[in-house]
Amino acid sequence: MLEGHKKRAEKVRGYLTKNKAVTLIAVLAAIAVLVNLVSKYQTKEQTDSEPETVQETEEEHWRFYPVDLIVLGAGGGLCTVMMLQEKRRAKEELQ
Repeated sequence: MLEGHKKRAEKVRGYLTKNKAVTLIAVLAAIAVLVNLVSKYQTKEQTDSEPETVQETEEEHWRFYPVDLIVLGAGGGLCTVMMLQEKRRAKEELQ
């Protein structure tokens, strides 16, 4: 079982070293998530220190954050790359 994990880990490392764009997107997405978390934490601290006011009742609804766009772009890009590679492999097998 450990050998299978090592093989998969080696494949991932090889893929990331060949595809620098995927690595860059993953790093940027991670940084964006961290920045978003830190900014939310700081905002929460600021609102906790202020005197409480009458809270407006706000219906909960789905919100779109900028980090969502990064995640969607990275996921879509990765899927596109993988589909193109599979298509190329299928063509090579037919020839």
